[in-house]
Amino acid sequence: MIDYRLLTFMDLHETMNYTKTAQNLHITQPAVTQHIQYLERKYHVQLFHYEKKHLECTKEGEYLYQHALSLVSGADKLLQELRYVGDERETIHMGATMAVSENLVPQFLSALYQRNPKLDLHLTLADTEVLLKAVREGNVDFAWVEGIFDKSEFRTHLLKKEEMILVLAKDHPLVQRKIVRLEDLLKEHLFLREEHGKNGDVLTQKLAQHNLTPHNFADCTSINQIAMIKKLVANGLGITFLHESAVQEEMVNHTLVTRKVKGFKLMREFNMIAQKHSIYQRQYDTYFKFFKQL
Repeated sequence: MIDYRLLTFMDLHETMNYTKTAQNLHITQPAVTQHIQYLERKYHVQLFHYEKKHLECTKEGEYLYQHALSLVSGADKLLQELRYVGDERETIHMGATMAVSENLVPQFLSALYQRNPKLDLHLTLADTEVLLKAVREGNVDFAWVEGIFDKSEFRTHLLKKEEMILVLAKDHPLVQRKIVRLEDLLKEHLFLREEHGKNGDVLTQKLAQHNLTPHNFADCTSINQIAMIKKLVANGLGITFLHESAVQEEMVNHTLVTRKVKGFKLMREFNMIAQKHSIYQRQYDTYFKFFKQL
């Protein structure tokens, strides 16, 4: 059982307000203070301090919070597993971004169900930021994410790196060009995945190196579904940048054409992430090896 004083600490970390934590936990404010003081004496560290009248967590407190999240999520997972002891049922809470879900997840799920037909799988599809938060809080066991994030926060396994390339309709005028330059694209309508509009994204950062943003294009539309973007581009309504594997079928069918842009190489990572201090690290490492072999 998780120490109830640790749960008080976690709530205070999230509210940064003694009164709100007392209300959330239905205890008195002095009780909250006593719980925090007990943990500080036990671990010989200061967990919170006031900075200009605002409560802030110390580095030691942040470290404890990350471990506490792992303890709580591990305990929840253990309770789920105890229910299925003896019937070979396995429970997995997995997350994936849209790009991963369209290209890799169907293959992964097929292999998982062949491995264990009694698998109790819960799949969350969301953008990278949502999944990072879900892993931090233990709402998913592990997630497949893409793009840029702080790897020091998580246990991370690199699945692959893949180039993002310019995607055009088969009859687009740029298809006839031997060399395509970035400036040739600025008069086009750019369709991009919703994540690509964020400052931490590979495409946005690469454009910034050329003193550009997605809004320097003639038009820019964000859509969170790759299939929709491909249809719009195939209909000649604009251009996009996608992973090469995302358009393999369309390239074979000659509905879309890919081109490289001179001096504009985009590499994007696909990673599997899990809580850094999870008691289930070995299990998640085994999953990664299994997926990697596929």
